[in-house]
Amino acid sequence: MLSTAGGFTTGSFSPTNNTNLVARNPVNPDQFLITNGAGVFFNVNSGTVTRADTSPFSRFEPATPEQNQYFVTQIVWAPNGQYAAFIIAGYLTHPDPTNEDGVHLFFPDSGASTPLLRDAPNFGHPGYQAGGTRDFLHVSESLEWSPNSQIILVRGRITDDSASGENRGVLMIVPTNQNPDVQPTSLRYDYGSWTGDGRIVVSGENGIGVVNVDGQGYTHQSPARTDSGINTLFNAPTGKLSRLVVPVVAQITHRLQSMRLMAHP
Repeated sequence: MLSTAGGFTTGSFSPTNNTNLVARNPVNPDQFLITNGAGVFFNVNSGTVTRADTSPFSRFEPATPEQNQYFVTQIVWAPNGQYAAFIIAGYLTHPDPTNEDGVHLFFPDSGASTPLLRDAPNFGHPGYQAGGTRDFLHVSESLEWSPNSQIILVRGRITDDSASGENRGVLMIVPTNQNPDVQPTSLRYDYGSWTGDGRIVVSGENGIGVVNVDGQGYTHQSPARTDSGINTLFNAPTGKLSRLVVPVVAQITHRLQSMRLMAHP
């Protein structure tokens, strides 16, 4: 049985029972944020399982993705372990999505969440009106925290052609105090990843480079290309190039994340 108290629903839940996402706190190894097959969000701390049932989540637990207006597609802890960012994408599963689609910040001690970025996949989506003035329509697809736990690099996908960029990537710079009714600083690159000194390695149709967090100070790099793809890759902690073979450009971000983790265990 589950009981409700203090904004949480508590009870038993097996992480092996239809688990979809698992994100482990980098500071507290006994704490996890997980979702089940219905995209429902749970906080597991030292064996105690809680489900936040306050905004943006429902007090009633959906049993299937089709019943879930707040389907969670990604969870990423901040490096300091104090909070985590997650993406709601109810538009993918529910016929009646809400303006909660987008990026939120979760505080595990209180169970509270706050919106940071409202997605708007189309003009009829509730997030289009709630999200304020926009340069383009988009959906959020992935998250990466800055080394200082203060900014989230959101990789989005542009869904309209107002900027001649439909289905192209966009990088949005979302600080933890971002106003969800204001579109954040956006960089028109397809992929990106943080360097250890707080800059961003970016890639797109014009190649690979490094930019400051405000998008200024772009330094272009010209990696050699072979038939198998990019023949060089950035060393994430320094922003310098090292000789590695990458089959496709889309793997750049994943490799950079792995390299940074190895450099900063």
